[in-house]
Amino acid sequence: MTNIKDIEKENEGQTFSEPENINSCEKSFQNLIDKYEIKYCYHNKEGEYTGYPMFNGYVNIGWHKLLDQLFKDLVDVGWDRKCAQIKEKYGGLRVYLGEETQEISDLITKAETEASKTCEDCGSKKNVKTKSPTSWLRTLCSKCWKERENMRKKKV
Repeated sequence: MTNIKDIEKENEGQTFSEPENINSCEKSFQNLIDKYEIKYCYHNKEGEYTGYPMFNGYVNIGWHKLLDQLFKDLVDVGWDRKCAQIKEKYGGLRVYLGEETQEISDLITKAETEASKTCEDCGSKKNVKTKSPTSWLRTLCSKCWKERENMRKKKV
């Protein structure tokens, strides 16, 4: 059985590059949550969606414009503003809401598909690829790939 100490030891000395603008990125993400008055919720054992003290999620700033449009579109079709999680997973955008109509599900799919063609760091749609420079899949344009690779080399 693997425990946390084994994982920490296995990853010791590895560096993981994040954008240098991480604090402004977090603020921008929180501003989106606040702008649309999104309520974080989770599904409890009884099948009810329940409030939770803090929002669970984060994606890099390059996808914030996509999320802004998605939230606007969702509100326009009657979304209750409940959200379980927003994150990057396997280089793609993932949006998990409370209950979804087909229309809401289609809007989410559209945004997730668009994110797969959009650099998660800068928002560019030119020369975007999803690949893994280390062990974490990222969706980045060629310029951001080079910047991340240079940061990674400096840290090693």
